[in-house]
Amino acid sequence: MWLSFPREVGQFRKVVNNEAEFFTEVERLNRNQPVYTSVYSFETMRNNPNPESSRRVIPDYSSAIVDKIYFDLDPQIKMRDGTIIECDPYGDAQKIHKWCTDNNIRHIINFTGGGLAAFIFTKVTSLKFKASALENAQRLIANQLMVQMDPAIVGDLARITRVQNTYNIKRKRFCISLLEEDMHKSYDEVRELARSPRRVENQMMGDNLLDITPLDKSLMFERPKEEVITRTFSDADLDTLSEDVGWFPICVKRMLAEVNVKNRERMDVITFCRDMGLPIEFAHGVLQDHLSPDKYEHSMCGHLWGGKSELTYYYQRKDLLHASCESKDERGFCNNEQNCKFRGRIYR
Repeated sequence: MWLSFPREVGQFRKVVNNEAEFFTEVERLNRNQPVYTSVYSFETMRNNPNPESSRRVIPDYSSAIVDKIYFDLDPQIKMRDGTIIECDPYGDAQKIHKWCTDNNIRHIINFTGGGLAAFIFTKVTSLKFKASALENAQRLIANQLMVQMDPAIVGDLARITRVQNTYNIKRKRFCISLLEEDMHKSYDEVRELARSPRRVENQMMGDNLLDITPLDKSLMFERPKEEVITRTFSDADLDTLSEDVGWFPICVKRMLAEVNVKNRERMDVITFCRDMGLPIEFAHGVLQDHLSPDKYEHSMCGHLWGGKSELTYYYQRKDLLHASCESKDERGFCNNEQNCKFRGRIYR
């Protein structure tokens, strides 16, 4: 399942190029930290623009080889508007399994320690609109089967997922693949199975590969309102910002004006400062002036960032790009000003 290369492994996305490198890295990480791998392998790699990074090459995510449709099924899903939805991940996995079984479609269901992951395998074809084709397939199946999936994974060619038979430290369970007979057990029984790793010769169920080429077009479905963030700003919201950021684009200023600046927006503020060539000391002052005390403390602590502050981490990781205008528009920060002098200047 994971033996096509190159692909990424681990939270810090180390690139591995063959089976030996893959299993060596999985073994090194297992039980010490969560072990993830990229859902897809990639046709093309590119040089890392950050000369200080140990990662000399990184994937061109647009070159992902789309050979499967991925569903991340969790007990709770946080939608992009902040809404929390209670879900039945095991029930949804059973729906996907039944649909695949009824149509003899090749698939794998993993119990990941708390939630589940479903993979529906597809024919590898030359897709023109890979991300859109993937999103169309995910939404078509989810709508038809009435399953709840994490919106963060929809159409995501760079998505990572937990590797089978590695340990979920938080849940104190292993990630295991489920067999046909397991799909009729209760959730508690499946959870008991995950107390130990599980070696099975063939975790695949079904024979046929799904053809998603008819879905290789622009998005076919309107995104649910829970996934679309609506923000209403007025000029008064920006009055509290310091003069130092007065020249920032409206989208970045709106991020700083949020009551609680979230991780994604902090990354955008930091990478904006970085990509504009501003010294790290200036960016530090921006965070200190505009974040709440707890958010500032969280950003400056090093326990989540390999011993580095969030600020230092993003300044050094130049392969982590500033958000596109489309992304910020989708999150409600862009005012769609056609004459924005920053449009196309730093946004990748």
